[in-house]
Amino acid sequence: MTATLEDVLALSPLQQGLYSLTTLSDSEDGDLGSADPYLIAMAADVTGDLDAGLLRDCAAAMFERHPNLRASFVRAGSKSRVVQVIPTRVDVPWRHVTASADEVQALEADARRRRFDLGNGPAMRFLLVEMPGPRWRLVIVAHHIVIDGWSLPLFVGELITLYRSGGDTSALPAPPRLLIFISPTP
Repeated sequence: MTATLEDVLALSPLQQGLYSLTTLSDSEDGDLGSADPYLIAMAADVTGDLDAGLLRDCAAAMFERHPNLRASFVRAGSKSRVVQVIPTRVDVPWRHVTASADEVQALEADARRRRFDLGNGPAMRFLLVEMPGPRWRLVIVAHHIVIDGWSLPLFVGELITLYRSGGDTSALPAPPRLLIFISPTP
């Protein structure tokens, strides 16, 4: 299925810097599997019943709600200017595994260590680890180019609200508009 585009946006100055530093560190070590200092992550433990399918659907709804999370970052035009390409839809980068409590730390470390290919978004992924008990660990990893440390807790709060409402998006306030101020270039 070919994705249609919702928007193409210029990068903010911070995004330009993060993109440059990320691609520079990619080319220096030549290994997309090495640690990226611009990843942010959070993990939450849940005890008791959890509807993994509903949680995955809620994550998908969050990608619909916040278009910037669907972005890929690509070079465009003759000046090799980098832009954000926002498709109308993406598959949720979701991994659900069953593991023992002893395996959770290694699974989470791997999720936090893996780099994103910024040219093939989204730059956010989810790992849901199911353990006996029932116990769960949800790990969310994102590149700082799409979300910052202040916004990640807000994202998680919306995700929890959405899950508690059974996936009903009307339980959430209207999403904020993404505003980007760009000075004209000669």
